[in-house]
Amino acid sequence: MMEKRKNILFVCSGNSCRSQMAEGFVNAHSLNNATARSAGTSPAGFINKGAISVMKKKGIDISVQESKEITKEMIAWATDLVTMGCCRAGDLCDVYLKDCGSGCGVKKIDWEIKDPLGKSEAVMESVALEIEEKIKSLVGEVS
Repeated sequence: MMEKRKNILFVCSGNSCRSQMAEGFVNAHSLNNATARSAGTSPAGFINKGAISVMKKKGIDISVQESKEITKEMIAWATDLVTMGCCRAGDLCDVYLKDCGSGCGVKKIDWEIKDPLGKSEAVMESVALEIEEKIKSLVGEVS
């Protein structure tokens, strides 16, 4: 049986590193089974240069992505809401979708991934690898 296409929303506070890398991995490699967006609770307004560099080494250009604030519409679009270690997915639904009742039809996933902002390139690479591995489990093997 074929699973329906996933719409995955990755959320972290600044939307400049972790969630941007996750969006890039899914959109570059998930074939036709998933699409990703990312957002932040307090967006930085830029994509971190270290994240751009690490992803470029993996053949993925995230420099064209934008840092943006999470909205009710983004959550409504999502089939899966994945937090990257800065907040809880259930809390986001409570704040942004107060009137929808329990569940809201969104699968809530919390990943505890350390924030690489301001850390060495080796840390940024390690975080990117961790995100890539988690995405393989989330959407199936990527090409």
